[in-house]
Amino acid sequence: MTDPLLLQGAIAGPAVAGVVWVVTWWLTGSRWPWIRRAAGGLVAVAAVAAAAVALWFTYRGEDLRWRSYQPDLLGASVAVVVELAVLLAAVRADGPERWGPSAMAGLAVATSAVVASAFSRSLAVQAVVLPLPTLAAAVAAVAGRDRGDLRGILGLAAADGVALLGLSVVFTRVGHTLVGPEGGVLGGGLLMIAGAIKAGAVPGVGTWLLAATDGPGAPVSMALRGQGLALALLGGLVVVPGEPHAVTAAMAGGAVLVSGAAALAATTGRDVVTALSGAAVGVVFAALGLGGAVGTRAALVLTPPFLLAAGAAFTLGWNRREEVDVESRSGWRWLGAAALALAVLSLAGLPPGGGFPGTWLTLSLAGARAASAAPYYLVAGAIALGLVSAALGAVPLLRASWARTWPAILGSVVAVALLYAGLAPVRLGIGWWVRIERDLGVPVVLAASGPPDLPPLGAVN
Repeated sequence: MTDPLLLQGAIAGPAVAGVVWVVTWWLTGSRWPWIRRAAGGLVAVAAVAAAAVALWFTYRGEDLRWRSYQPDLLGASVAVVVELAVLLAAVRADGPERWGPSAMAGLAVATSAVVASAFSRSLAVQAVVLPLPTLAAAVAAVAGRDRGDLRGILGLAAADGVALLGLSVVFTRVGHTLVGPEGGVLGGGLLMIAGAIKAGAVPGVGTWLLAATDGPGAPVSMALRGQGLALALLGGLVVVPGEPHAVTAAMAGGAVLVSGAAALAATTGRDVVTALSGAAVGVVFAALGLGGAVGTRAALVLTPPFLLAAGAAFTLGWNRREEVDVESRSGWRWLGAAALALAVLSLAGLPPGGGFPGTWLTLSLAGARAASAAPYYLVAGAIALGLVSAALGAVPLLRASWARTWPAILGSVVAVALLYAGLAPVRLGIGWWVRIERDLGVPVVLAASGPPDLPPLGAVN
């Protein structure tokens, strides 16, 4: 396969899979659901395979290029994980017959836009594809006529405006159309703010509100989370690589604490999943705010397990109003509950979940920063308390969980991957992510002390 076809398949594949699913649904209706699932699923798997091959070629150092798309190792990694997480959400979006087509179409278009942005460092491409996931979610919400979905769109539209302003600032600073580290703190900060809203790290705004509904916009929130993290990594690791931002760390810690409280107060499965996912993604922003090589590594190590765990939690824990009576449901309840438990542990940063190594690095760095600035203890405490609260809030969700055969099996596969990631932190800390750090040009981890303006890191090497 040539480079253009490989990149085209990875970018356009999700949208094509959505079109195939909708067309087969229109032709067959609800009589033979396996036809649309098989047809759309095969195209979606082919798209993931194309993205994985592009990632492998990028890892080997080969130069993939098609017009303005030239993925680097970070963007290629994010694209693969986003497509995998969206596949999990698509399993859940396929269920309701009434708004299934609008949810699936919106999810497919949004995913293609996210992959396109991950594959390019062009400011023009970023600006063009930026509003597409929001528009896809808006169309799905209008089709489903859910007011909660529409309220979430307002915050997403505001995030798009902030991101466009950030891209304009970066363009003014760098003087050309490629994103670079000369963009400055203001441009990177605006991109991170927009990313926080789209990733669902800000309680009650944007993706948080959209994901907590039971309308067709909720599945699209999985693609929006991927876009939010891509924007955050672009701003925090590319525009201002490795720079500490105390305000960002403090706000992220507060958001994690609020999310944990929201999980404790939640009364439905979708509210618990939304709050728990918000707390988990807030840790990524805290790691970016703490800066340095350790903060960078924590953010990189946290991103893949977060997206996979959030997708599994959505597939196994999100419920609609008519699905509250879970006792009348049949399925592989025990297997789904076990997979959901691993996803919850990963999102809460508890061992042996895949989010534990990155969370441990974040808390460790916050404690090291507190050696010279005591307020960082508050950041570490807020993160720890928020994650524990979110995990406790998810206990009733585990007790009432249910899953049909295929969601339970897919969730179990993801759970095994999360278990491996949580039990192999050394492998996550070397090789792949070290090469990404080298490509980004972030500060190296010193053996006993940090740079002059940073406190010692406690012999972390």
